[in-house]
Amino acid sequence: DGDGLSVFQEVNIYRTNPLAGDSDRDGLLDGDEATIYKTDPLSTDTDGDGVSDYDEIIVHGTNATLNDTDGDGVSDYDELFVHNTSAVNSDSDGDGLSDLEEVLNPKLNPLSTDGDEDGISDYDEVRTYMTDPDAADSDLDGVSDYEEILVFKTDPNSTDSDGDGLKDYDEVFIFQSNGTNADSDGDGVLDFDEVKNYNTSINSKDSDGDGLLDYDEIFVYNTSALLEDTDGDGVSDFLEVTKFSLNPLSEDSDGDGISDYDEAYFFGEYPSLMPSRTPSESPSGTPSLFPSYIPSYRPSAAPSSSPSLVPSLDPSSTPTIMPTPRPTRRPTMEPSGGPTHQPSDQPSSHPSSDPSVLPSVQPSRSPTSSPSATPSLLPSSIPSSGPTNEDPDGDGLSVFQEVNIYRTNPLAGDSDRDGLLDGDEATIYKTDPLSTD
Repeated sequence: DGDGLSVFQEVNIYRTNPLAGDSDRDGLLDGDEATIYKTDPLSTDTDGDGVSDYDEIIVHGTNATLNDTDGDGVSDYDELFVHNTSAVNSDSDGDGLSDLEEVLNPKLNPLSTDGDEDGISDYDEVRTYMTDPDAADSDLDGVSDYEEILVFKTDPNSTDSDGDGLKDYDEVFIFQSNGTNADSDGDGVLDFDEVKNYNTSINSKDSDGDGLLDYDEIFVYNTSALLEDTDGDGVSDFLEVTKFSLNPLSEDSDGDGISDYDEAYFFGEYPSLMPSRTPSESPSGTPSLFPSYIPSYRPSAAPSSSPSLVPSLDPSSTPTIMPTPRPTRRPTMEPSGGPTHQPSDQPSSHPSSDPSVLPSVQPSRSPTSSPSATPSLLPSSIPSSGPTNEDPDGDGLSVFQEVNIYRTNPLAGDSDRDGLLDGDEATIYKTDPLSTD
């Protein structure tokens, strides 16, 4: 029959039909099955796996004598006709997970390395991160597994990785904070408290930029971490606490009726030291230039609906509040015991040489702005003539320049104590005479 087997072999050894080249009619010659493929020339499916010998050998290239050619635990038939996986490769998609493991896990796809297409391989999801390989966002927090694992380093299985009470989604997309650290800026105030309780910046240790840490403002000084000047007295919280030892919650720390701002910047004194000297003395014991220009106030005997505040140039005189018929005119100056010089209705562009005429001087604070309802004793400016042209501290700046322009201490040659004279800083080096740096 031309099948490659002799009559003797067919009759005595293989029991095949010596007159039929393919005894089982499976498409394979008896001689090939018996000597090459080692299959049964009398059976169309030698291994009984449901796939004919011909299909296994000629079509699929599998072993017709084994029902699981690749030994992965999935039969050749199931791989070929059920799962469409490779019957000769135990890991059809090459993701590191066997076909059997992927076939048995409904969340895995044996033909895909990333079943949920989230950018994280099935192997990593199953073996490393324990995430859901069939869900791009395992914890359903709005942040994909890929973003949590590779971008934000948060826990893909937790909606609040750092347990601070803020959701990972809010931290990474709304507050731009660290979802793995309960205190993103490391200021000692938890992110949750900064967002929910204090409204401070979750990413800045000093939300208002005043030089005091949020933690210190909230828990130590009880000041506002959102305002540079909590009490609104013109002196920043930082300076009140670190330089002047003032109360950052009071405009008048020592309750003497003079605002902290005036005491700190004009007198150059801490309020606690003010009662120890008379207004006419400077800290060094030399006569102060300020008292002669600081008005005191008392009501005039004659009532007026529109009084003007009249500071005196003579320390020995008693200034009064003079009624002024026209509130639009400049205030009158009346030294005690002398005639009053009334300026003309038309303002002059040139200062008068008459020493009894004083330019308009306005008090530095309204009578109601002081915490004790006592008007501030300092004017907002000092005339540019007279003793204000003197330089008592020898720093190269006149009293007028120090008080009205640079806000430095006219009685201290080096206001910021950095070793450089105020005059040199202001006119030569162009640095800030009130700042050491």
